[in-house]
Amino acid sequence: MNRNAIYAIIIIIFAFLGILTLSKIPAKPITTYEECTAAGYPALESYPEQCKTPDGKTFVKSVQGPSTTNNDADLSDLIVIDSPKSNDTIKSPVTITGRARGSFYFEGSLPVKLLDSAGKVIAEAPAKAQSDWMTSEFVPFKVTLNYTEPTAATSATLSFHNDNPSGLPKNDKEYKMAIILAPSAITGFNIPFPLNIGDKVSFSDTLTVTLKSVEDSRCKPNVQCIWAGELSPILLVGKAQSEVRLGTATKKSVTFGNYTFTLTDATATTATIIVKKNNPPTVSQGACYVGGCSSEVCSDQKGIVSTCIYREEYACYKTATCERQTNGNCGWTETTALTTCINNAK
Repeated sequence: MNRNAIYAIIIIIFAFLGILTLSKIPAKPITTYEECTAAGYPALESYPEQCKTPDGKTFVKSVQGPSTTNNDADLSDLIVIDSPKSNDTIKSPVTITGRARGSFYFEGSLPVKLLDSAGKVIAEAPAKAQSDWMTSEFVPFKVTLNYTEPTAATSATLSFHNDNPSGLPKNDKEYKMAIILAPSAITGFNIPFPLNIGDKVSFSDTLTVTLKSVEDSRCKPNVQCIWAGELSPILLVGKAQSEVRLGTATKKSVTFGNYTFTLTDATATTATIIVKKNNPPTVSQGACYVGGCSSEVCSDQKGIVSTCIYREEYACYKTATCERQTNGNCGWTETTALTTCINNAK
């Protein structure tokens, strides 16, 4: 065998050993959405986008929302949002908590807005400081926003604006956070549907029903009772979140407004109900008047008096409308602003 052949055999052997060694080097583990798609794995059509590897791991694409209106400013030392987090999925009503420096507040509050994907404000309310805000330190805040849930998952934005009484643009600071609105659960009238505690359903006419709780007054084992007791589901109805109480023994059916709520079954944590929409009554005629010690009463009589016990939510009626409702009675017209104001004042 000549020398050239020997050299060729040696080169082939070393090349084979090199390939064998490289094949044993473990592949770099995938830890991000970008690495997953770069490796050739498919991206799912979702929001935010997701990529799944053959071993079952899922990586979600980070959706970055604008953080501030003056983009060169970093507001992380001024405001921190504890809940919800960026890109979380939320349902109405949503309670927002966080911390902000005392300088971010004015008179103990700061404006919070929820904007849809088109930038339209769909809910807003002032976040209230939970302790003394006259400080340079972080002060916790809390606010609850009510809004009409979309029929499909939708991207949105939460806006936290410093309360700027000066009105000077240079003093404006705004923190924005991307969020996802969960779709509403839509059901129909005259059909039974189950609810777990906390579940909320919507109807085609915008009526909403939430199962707030189930009170259990049933007689306990080995206890003598004069009444067997019952399970009493408590519903929150409409934008005003009015309470409607049903019972497995009493009040199996309750009429509230233009609707009749019927309980068909209940457990300690669930309730199955049927909602019937009634024909609207003939609307009465005549003016409506604001009365009461704190102007908190809307009725068809002038000079109505009330007990002069002031509640903070009474201030919300100063900008509300007192008029005939669809049931023919005088009352305060429900709006998102009124509902939010009352909830935050309680």
